[in-house]
Amino acid sequence: MGEIKVTLENWLGQVHFETTQEKIDEFNEEYYDAFDELCEENNYTEYVSTFCFDPYLIFEPGGEFVVVAQFSLYDGETGAIGFEIEFQNCEVPDELNKYLYDGYWLFIDQGTRKIITDTKISEKLAAISLGEGDCEIDNNGYGVLRFKDFDWKKFINQYL
Repeated sequence: MGEIKVTLENWLGQVHFETTQEKIDEFNEEYYDAFDELCEENNYTEYVSTFCFDPYLIFEPGGEFVVVAQFSLYDGETGAIGFEIEFQNCEVPDELNKYLYDGYWLFIDQGTRKIITDTKISEKLAAISLGEGDCEIDNNGYGVLRFKDFDWKKFINQYL
């Protein structure tokens, strides 16, 4: 039997793998209660937005992935779109790193549509993301892409 094509899809995009039945069996065993079992069919697609990068690492253990969770954050006074951005097996680009609070948060003010660089506001928004205080939080789940396919400038510019 040859390679089997599997696509894991999420709100950020798709990641394609050419894999083996053994890896598909491992995926099925790990996530047996979360998804329908992947089968031997070629070109199989599974929507996975609730798991970070773990399912992706089954098919590509050393893979370089970017994980993004998008939040709408509001506490009656401050409102922002927050992005929790994690890098697996790769480094944060220096140009992006200068905008990140606490190493992985990027916030965009909902009113001005600009990246928030004020540390005190970023600290407050990070606290909101943890459910501190009277606040509203909306989360779209995780989006995962290969590092080489993640154009962070293009991604962020759609919110500015």
